[in-house]
Amino acid sequence: MYLNSNNKKNKKMETDLSGHKRYKKWLQPPLSQIKFTLSSWINERMPDMLWAVLAIGFWPREKALAFFRHIAKFVENNPECYLVTLAAIGGLSVDKRLKLIKYMLSWSDDTKEMLRPLMLFQTLPGFSEWKKLLNDAVSEKDWKRLGDAVLKVLWHQSEAATDCRWVKILCRMVGGKMKFDISMKDTARGIIEYPNYGDLRKIRSSIRAAEITLESQKRNLDYSWPQNFWKTCFEKTICSPESVAYKEKLDAKTWETSRRHYLEETRRLRMSLIDHFLQTSVTTAIDARHEACFGFAFYSFTLFTEITLYKLDYSVVGRMILRSLVECLISFAYLLKEDDPDLWKNYRGYGTGQAKLIYLKLQELKDKSVSINEKMMNEIANEDVWQEFVSINIGQWDKTDLRKMSEKAGLKDVYDQYYNWTSGYIHASWVAIRETVYERCFNPLHRLHRLPTRDFAKLLSVTLDALKIVNDIYELLSKAYPVFEERIKPYNSNMKRNKIPEELLKIYKQFDNCKRCKQENNPLLHILGGGRFKNPQFLFLFINSTYLNISSHKDYKGKRRYPFIGIRHFYRFLSEIGFIDRKIVDDIYKHGWQVEDEDRIEKSLYNSSIYITNLVKCTQPHPKVPNKRIIEEDFNLFKQELNTVSPRYIITFGILPFKILTGKDIRLKDYLAKIRKNTYKPVESIDVFSRRYNILSCYFPVGRGDQQKAKEMLSYIRGKYSK
Repeated sequence: MYLNSNNKKNKKMETDLSGHKRYKKWLQPPLSQIKFTLSSWINERMPDMLWAVLAIGFWPREKALAFFRHIAKFVENNPECYLVTLAAIGGLSVDKRLKLIKYMLSWSDDTKEMLRPLMLFQTLPGFSEWKKLLNDAVSEKDWKRLGDAVLKVLWHQSEAATDCRWVKILCRMVGGKMKFDISMKDTARGIIEYPNYGDLRKIRSSIRAAEITLESQKRNLDYSWPQNFWKTCFEKTICSPESVAYKEKLDAKTWETSRRHYLEETRRLRMSLIDHFLQTSVTTAIDARHEACFGFAFYSFTLFTEITLYKLDYSVVGRMILRSLVECLISFAYLLKEDDPDLWKNYRGYGTGQAKLIYLKLQELKDKSVSINEKMMNEIANEDVWQEFVSINIGQWDKTDLRKMSEKAGLKDVYDQYYNWTSGYIHASWVAIRETVYERCFNPLHRLHRLPTRDFAKLLSVTLDALKIVNDIYELLSKAYPVFEERIKPYNSNMKRNKIPEELLKIYKQFDNCKRCKQENNPLLHILGGGRFKNPQFLFLFINSTYLNISSHKDYKGKRRYPFIGIRHFYRFLSEIGFIDRKIVDDIYKHGWQVEDEDRIEKSLYNSSIYITNLVKCTQPHPKVPNKRIIEEDFNLFKQELNTVSPRYIITFGILPFKILTGKDIRLKDYLAKIRKNTYKPVESIDVFSRRYNILSCYFPVGRGDQQKAKEMLSYIRGKYSK
């Protein structure tokens, strides 16, 4: 089918490529094939429904929808008012306009407050009548309220925007200006009773389709209002650059570690390539096939090395290099597929001719480029044969293009995936310029317009894509001159960071073999530990886990079981303090908890030098604190875990873990008072295998704890006791 809506999290209806109709060199989606005048929701129709937008932003949804039905009742009794846009209301007679506004204000005591941001705009149609009834002075709070409301409806298919569009259609229907055929009675009922009847996916689509296609009757209305609305917003409010509102930080330590890994890999690989070249050489004569095959391998190696050596992986230049690598792979694969001696010579001869052309062009120029090695061009032009016998091919080295080469070589998927995208950076296409040098303004009253970026853009890294292509080139080399088995190994942070020590695995196994859980037929799995498994700066200690941890369920697909997996608000709390990468948490809130987030969170815990665990590993189907017997049974094994992990500091969350580890009673408010006086110090633990640990106390941050106090204490601890 044309429309693709399989992604339940992203409810946009999108046409896949097969649904586009080809016309010459254009691929046209279905809607663009219909001849009608486009009307923009954001630019034109949304400002004209600003009173409804404010209602959706000010009240809970049910109250806002009830208010819309209240307006529809007025239209039912005054059918000439079936158009409820601000332009149409401004076109009513003064008496009728005042009557409608008074009717609006009669809805509830706070309706006037809800509509007051309209008074920010002196160009509002019918401003005098609105001002007469909305006589309160406006303030900066009204701009904030307006911005929050507009943000909810910017996306024209959002629920909030659809609600505002619905009231337009509803008023047309009750005003007798929109009728349905009997075959569409269910749709009509669904709109009348929205959102309480029918298939909402179909009803919402019907509402949006009707609203966008029904044009306002041409009367003596003020159609300049939407432009004036946006003009005033731009003049009266300031920009909020995306890089200021949300600035992603590069994990410099991880980046540098991965760079060192790849530099070591390239050193190792270069020597292997040279050895293989020498071992497979059989002549000192010109060998177009041999030198081209190894030339592709060495050239791709050089490009990959430059990405790493010069830190180009997040740059525009990195994308240009990726395009060169794609051409390198496709050309090599095509030549090897054909494996025609004359074609190998054509490839080499084309390059020789290009060197001659460059050299001769330079002889004609007065101002020469300082970056072209003229002497080298001359040497290459004369290297195989005197250049007077070298013809210059001003076309292609083969009578085809790269796309057709990719098809013949079986690499069309590589071409589709990389070539058009990377070519945009070479040719300075708009998509490359937009991604690289512009960012959004996060002020919704500026329509999320574009601003020049304040910093150099940090694009997504090309390293892994480049690595894959280079390794594919080495695979071709191995086929051309068997056997070359060396490949660039991808950097895997898990190899060093998250490998659980063998002694800790044995302890985990003992926890998992808990006799108590077997006797009680407890279906929930034990929650173990996660993060930095050896010598962390901090060990976060909680008392026990509950069924809310998704890794305690047997159908969980992840690889780890550590505290609070699936409980996103806990990790948001840690991100606000700085222990967890905020980008990870934002992604979790945007897309929901994914299995791979378990690994991303654990890496972030590792980077912050944190090991997180529970004293009692048994997962309970309820939030009750384990009894004294259970705690005592698990404590001896926990001491072995503690001895193996060997943290510098232990942060106990809540009163009970602190008491168990120190043997002392505690009043957390006393420790909070010490923090505020800057007299807070660690408390020594009881003896644990001849060692005493530094214990830092903190409020429990979620559930029945106190998040604000926990945040204050943990922020202090991080600032004072982090490395």
